[in-house]
Amino acid sequence: MTETGADGVAYTLRTENTVLYCIQVEPAEEIKTEKEIRAIVPGHLFVSCFHLTRRMHKNFHGRYRDVIERFLPSYIFIDTPDLEPLYWELKKVPTLTKVVGFKEWEPAENGFSGFGALDEEEEGFIRQLAMGHGAATPGLVDISMVEVKEGNTVEIVSGPLMGLEGYVKKINLHRRQAEVELTLFRQKHTIYLGIEIMNRVG
Repeated sequence: MTETGADGVAYTLRTENTVLYCIQVEPAEEIKTEKEIRAIVPGHLFVSCFHLTRRMHKNFHGRYRDVIERFLPSYIFIDTPDLEPLYWELKKVPTLTKVVGFKEWEPAENGFSGFGALDEEEEGFIRQLAMGHGAATPGLVDISMVEVKEGNTVEIVSGPLMGLEGYVKKINLHRRQAEVELTLFRQKHTIYLGIEIMNRVG
């Protein structure tokens, strides 16, 4: 499935037999690195490349406005069917520092070991947040819609957090954000994602 994002780049959002890898880059160099990857690396070696941003509702002097912010900075994600040829091409990218999880390729009985792939749970989480629910631009985590029920309980009814309720530790209706805890790169991270109240019951 291919869509054109807000930046005018055509992305393949989901494909079979690919793995999502994480690339560490210099601080604030995510966009520059992605442009270099698209310019240097042959397109058949990857199907999407993105960094994570989030849409948030922020209160400015009593009025809520939409803002786009980076989170998990210094990391970009790349979806590829075969890391080995991609890896050697990535070494030509000036701003790239390393693929998270390994420094160099090490010979192994069945090819190479030390791939910097996300584990299954991490990959599922990133794909759900950044590539699912008809995301117009891969990497942009949009607002999740919630419904406030009797007793002030909150139900996520649409958006990227739907289906990821187990990761949500707290919802702040006043700040219009959800506190989400995840393990990524074998470390625990607390992130905050935007919500909007669709309806109040009772």
